[in-house]
Amino acid sequence: MMMSPPDRFYYGGEIGFLYGHSIGKGSGDMMESYIFGQVGNDHLQITAGAAFENWSGQTSRFHSFNLSR
Repeated sequence: MMMSPPDRFYYGGEIGFLYGHSIGKGSGDMMESYIFGQVGNDHLQITAGAAFENWSGQTSRFHSFNLSR
């Protein structure tokens, strides 16, 4: 009886974190994190991830100018 070799199984992942502080008109703190994962074999691959972002500062105000005469 001949048996086929088992499917190859792959997996991997990544996590990340970012923190920053801005000074000036739009000063504040920024925090961002993410997670990413992957699993699969020779026939099927599944990827999933999530991210979070938080900004605790003031937003910059944009002004438009009309230069037509």
